[in-house]
Amino acid sequence: MDLLLQAVRDAVEDTPYVVDVVDDGFDLRLDLADRRWRTVLGAAGIERTVIHEVRPRGDGVAVTDVVRRVDWVAGAPALAGSASVQRGRTIALGVEKVWGLDEHGMPVKVADLRFAPQEGRELVTLAAQQVGLRVVRGGAELVGLVFAGIAVGGLLVGGLVVLVLWLTGVLPPG
Repeated sequence: MDLLLQAVRDAVEDTPYVVDVVDDGFDLRLDLADRRWRTVLGAAGIERTVIHEVRPRGDGVAVTDVVRRVDWVAGAPALAGSASVQRGRTIALGVEKVWGLDEHGMPVKVADLRFAPQEGRELVTLAAQQVGLRVVRGGAELVGLVFAGIAVGGLLVGGLVVLVLWLTGVLPPG
């Protein structure tokens, strides 16, 4: 885990990401308080931030994405209070082109920004591969897959019951 921690720290150097060490692993998150990145992140219109919780699990590491809403107040970020938090695996994409005026008053593209919450997960995954660890599913992701499997199974069983009832004449056609 120490090798992974150092590999992730090296990977996020000079980026808007910061690594926070916790008792049972580490968290990777955007450093919204860092003035170097505040303008860029604010211009990107980031409305959600993701904390990637990295924890050892068996012979690998589990990465759990924790999504929180971000409000921008007078150009400064503030984590919004929320009764719900998304946990598991997050896939999204935000793109924004920022335009301004040049010295002649002509419109020019100032920035072409792309923000994807899964970028942090990819940083951890690549670093884990470099140090010989594999990324496994986290607890929240496994629970979600189990519930999805139960829902699909229930739909299949329900469909089979309706089909049998229709074929035996219990349910009239149409």
